[in-house]
Amino acid sequence: MKNNIEEAFQKVEAEVLEGLKHGHYKCTITCETIKGNKRQLLIQSGKSYSFILKEEDINRYN
Repeated sequence: MKNNIEEAFQKVEAEVLEGLKHGHYKCTITCETIKGNKRQLLIQSGKSYSFILKEEDINRYN
C-alpha cells in the first residue's frame, strides 16, 4: 500500500489514459474512512491499487 496523495492522483490519471488507449475499460474508485481518520482509496481497473491517505494531506488540496 502506498501513502502518498500525489501517487494516487498519478495512478488515476495513468489508468484513465491506459483505458482510453485501449478503447474500452472499466475503472472503479472507492474510498472509506479507516483507523486514525485516514482514508483508504481503492482503484480497481484490471488490477487493484490501494492508497492510505492522511487527513492533513487531503486538506492541502481543499
